[in-house]
Amino acid sequence: MASNQPPSRPASVRIDEEKKLEDGMSRARDSALSEGTFYQSQVSGKPIRKHFFSPPDGALAEAVNQDADNVDFTLEEEKAVRRKIDMRVLTLVVASYIFNQFDRTNIGNAHVIKKFNDNFGITNNNKWTLALSIFYVGYCLLEMPANVLQRHIGANRFFFLSLLFWGLSSLSFVYAKGYAGLLVLRVLLGIGEAGYYAGMIYYLSFWYKRSELALRISLCMTGTLPGAIGGLLAFGLVRIQTPVLTGWQFLFLIEAIPTIIMAFMILLFLPSFPFSSSFLTPREKAIAQARLNRDHRPQSHGGMSGWQGFKAIVND
Repeated sequence: MASNQPPSRPASVRIDEEKKLEDGMSRARDSALSEGTFYQSQVSGKPIRKHFFSPPDGALAEAVNQDADNVDFTLEEEKAVRRKIDMRVLTLVVASYIFNQFDRTNIGNAHVIKKFNDNFGITNNNKWTLALSIFYVGYCLLEMPANVLQRHIGANRFFFLSLLFWGLSSLSFVYAKGYAGLLVLRVLLGIGEAGYYAGMIYYLSFWYKRSELALRISLCMTGTLPGAIGGLLAFGLVRIQTPVLTGWQFLFLIEAIPTIIMAFMILLFLPSFPFSSSFLTPREKAIAQARLNRDHRPQSHGGMSGWQGFKAIVND
């Protein structure tokens, strides 16, 4: 009776086919490695968090870092990634710094209004000086813990909490009364702003090479320019009178509400790290990380003395 099974192929043919399959898989793997997507394809594309204050799952961060070690890219691709980072990251950071300056300086504009001073019982310069200085109690005490928190939960959640806290503190000026209330709100405002400035610079170092940081920080400092028009804005707002709110209350109200809105924009659109960014493709994430890894790679001291090393650090 004839067998229905196909004739077996020679062993040499099977070996050749297996070798071709292995070669094809190897070429595909090498292509994915040079593309910067191989390790990211092995894990979930979105960082996993257990709750709001938990750090993101490190699996994706490690995958992006491994892809960054193997990715090949051109100078044009690097510039394109940097432009995308500027458009998303730098724009949001500069905007948040603008609101920081508005909320920090509006009390000085309000102080020239008699109704503001009467509402909070500011009867002499000593009381006014204390109200200004007490801001730094919360600011200085929580500066370091705030930066530790930023590193743990990520910049977008830290900046969200910071802007939301100082925005609500500014909004509370509208309804507060008495000198004690003023002091409490000034302390709370300092707590909200603690770690923000240092955290902003620290955050930018996750995205830019050392040669690029100075320009980006300078652009952030342009956020102080709106303070020059803050007085003009206050000049117009303090003349608004309603049965419910008076002029100086509108000053705090108009500048606090945009800060709170900005806090939620930060939470939704500002990525904490390159690996967690939704506006970059997997390849662009690898390029963004590779730029930093290669820029921060330790270099030989070249036999420099201690003094020469110190001068090199200062000049860096």
